[in-house]
Amino acid sequence: MTAQGPRAALIASLFASAALAGDGREPIRLTYEAVAGCPSAKDFEAAVLERTSRGRLASPGEIAREYRIQVRSTGRSSVARLEFPAAGGGTVAREVTAGDCAEAARAIAVVTALAFDAEVAAALEARSGTADSLRAEPAPTAPAPAPPVQPPVAAPPPPATATKPRTAPPAEKPSLPRDPSLDERPAPVAWPSQAPELELGARATLTSPKAPEVLPGAEVFAAIAGPPREWLIQIGVAGERGSRFESGPGDAQFSFVGGRLQGCFFGVALAKSVDLVPCALFEGGARFAKGYDIEEPGTAVDPWFALGLNARVAWDLGPAKLLLEGGPLFPLRPQDRVVFGDIDDPDNKVVHDVPWIGAFASLGLAFGVP
Repeated sequence: MTAQGPRAALIASLFASAALAGDGREPIRLTYEAVAGCPSAKDFEAAVLERTSRGRLASPGEIAREYRIQVRSTGRSSVARLEFPAAGGGTVAREVTAGDCAEAARAIAVVTALAFDAEVAAALEARSGTADSLRAEPAPTAPAPAPPVQPPVAAPPPPATATKPRTAPPAEKPSLPRDPSLDERPAPVAWPSQAPELELGARATLTSPKAPEVLPGAEVFAAIAGPPREWLIQIGVAGERGSRFESGPGDAQFSFVGGRLQGCFFGVALAKSVDLVPCALFEGGARFAKGYDIEEPGTAVDPWFALGLNARVAWDLGPAKLLLEGGPLFPLRPQDRVVFGDIDDPDNKVVHDVPWIGAFASLGLAFGVP
């Protein structure tokens, strides 16, 4: 009974070695998560397998070494993180930073392949040491037979017990080279939060359809932004005021007070820190047209609503973002007109006819709120 345990271990070891020798590779399971625009999971798996001759993708339900990879964007760069179970318990974490998502994914694929090769080499070394130890174990000594019983002679001594087998120390094996960085065992680090961020800012604006001339203005706004280039919702309070100009029998001046609601989605990276995002804009408020040097000076107040389709370029400067935006603006009351006097009198001078399309442009800064 003494040798039964080591023999069972030897049989299990031989079966495991035979299975590994049959395929020559060990199974690996990769759990890959990445933001939009990064290499796909299949591309990442192919990149890892290209860099290791010891691994193959694990089948569903198969016991395998598991490696978790996540690639995320931080605005001006991309960060790739690898986590896998440590041999002695706990978790090993590795992280690389690169200029874009594809570069970060390639770098972490190399780290993953090195980590897998090192773990397989350590397992093979330990397995080989166990098999050599079992082969060096001597067979147990059989008990010595008892001498025949003679009536006149005293009782024979008790039979000798079997000698307890001793295990020979395993022969030293040359250790395989390991990646020094894999010997570090840092504590697990929590994944960064993907919660929306709050931004506050201000911008200078120019709009054309409200008056015969371009109206300059200013706007203060607040925005809630998701992951970079994915989505942004912005709301602002705006004011515009044009210069006084001559029109027919008198002078006129236009102004506007209102607000804007804007949504931006599905952007692209133009450079390392420059993003382009399409946006839809809605503005509403009151337009004021004031008359001067006429018989009945006064101010006409009309409601104003318009829709816009803009391109938004955001340049990340570190503590702030520089924002440049522009596009067409479509008035929702294109039949409106401003005249001196009675609107129904055909002889009155028309000051402004609202066109069916205008333009919107802005330049501003946005600051993140901790």
